[in-house]
Amino acid sequence: MEKTFVKNIKIEDILLFLLGLSLPFKDQFSTVIIISSLFWAICQFGIHKIKINSKKLIPFYTIILLLVLPRVIGLFYGDDKQAFIELIRVLPIILVPFFVLIFGFYRDTIKLEHSFYIGLVIALIFVFLICEFRVIYGIISENQPISYLMRWRYLNFNFTKPIDIHPAYLGILMVWALAYIMFKSDFSLKLKILLLLFLSLMLFQSLARNALIVSFIILFYSSFNQGLFKLKYLLITVIILIFSVSVLHPSDYLRNKFLFIFVDDNPIKDNRFNRFEASYNVFKIAPFFGVGPGFDDELRIKEYKLLNEKVAAEKRYNSHNQFIEFLSTYGSFGLFCFLVSIVLIFYQTKYLIFYRILILAFIFACLTESVLERTLGIKCFSILVAFIFIKQICFKDNKQNLST
Repeated sequence: MEKTFVKNIKIEDILLFLLGLSLPFKDQFSTVIIISSLFWAICQFGIHKIKINSKKLIPFYTIILLLVLPRVIGLFYGDDKQAFIELIRVLPIILVPFFVLIFGFYRDTIKLEHSFYIGLVIALIFVFLICEFRVIYGIISENQPISYLMRWRYLNFNFTKPIDIHPAYLGILMVWALAYIMFKSDFSLKLKILLLLFLSLMLFQSLARNALIVSFIILFYSSFNQGLFKLKYLLITVIILIFSVSVLHPSDYLRNKFLFIFVDDNPIKDNRFNRFEASYNVFKIAPFFGVGPGFDDELRIKEYKLLNEKVAAEKRYNSHNQFIEFLSTYGSFGLFCFLVSIVLIFYQTKYLIFYRILILAFIFACLTESVLERTLGIKCFSILVAFIFIKQICFKDNKQNLST
């Protein structure tokens, strides 16, 4: 059986496995995998003489156009260097769906999906071990009490420091892995429980607020929906433990982290609405096409100073809201393009409950993070779009090829 499994593994499966495996780590790793996958897809496109029904791809083309067009227009009125960087950064939205779509026309889409998510789950296990090793080593080497596990020095940014990833973006990947574990039948109940325990601990230690909320919603919905009674009681126990630790722990950090931002490990009121106001004031300068990439940051910092948001100005914070980010940078035109693309993608998931949940989680993340301002955020979104389209197009048009 093992020989058959190994024999059935193809290069496309390995590439998508490596893409999932590389996502949480240095950006260069996943970039190399994307370029390699693109090269392989171009070769296979000619070998298999794939014929694509262009009508089926109209929503696909439209979504990509809507996401790329504001950045193309930004070349004409934004800062030249920054506008070009933003355009290059958005390339995965074109490249990732292209090679995944090509793979989907001659490979089993379920196997492709499985390869990616297994790679991602293994990557998160590595992340957990790397980050936890630093925590345990620090406690032992400095002879600290075990309560330090839940203090600022080992949580949030300090927890994810060894792999240099923003906790919010690690949270997005953990939500993906958690949803896949819960909704797919690839794992036994015992393995599900083990993986969920380690993911829950890592979610808590990363203190990614959005991811925590979304994860528990997914866990409750899927466990009650699937009648996993043992899992229900486990979830209730985990939530009670997390709540108890947060409230009763001698350090105020855990309680404050959900209400404040931290600068030099000191809690400062999170005036996010003031930052929204600053971005809105930038939008009013050029309401249709926006002020453009590069100029938006400088104008926003001036607004921060006028609003006495010294920390935001010093740290050069972005809007921390993707919708407002589009509005301030690319104006009402850019926001319109983004909103329409989201609606189109959401419509494509009408029969795909798993991906509809992931899209809703992405939208929720966009409310508190400028997700598409980071390369990892763009890659994550590109992968979602890619899998949604191979499910909608390849599965319907190429059922006869799925077993090959």
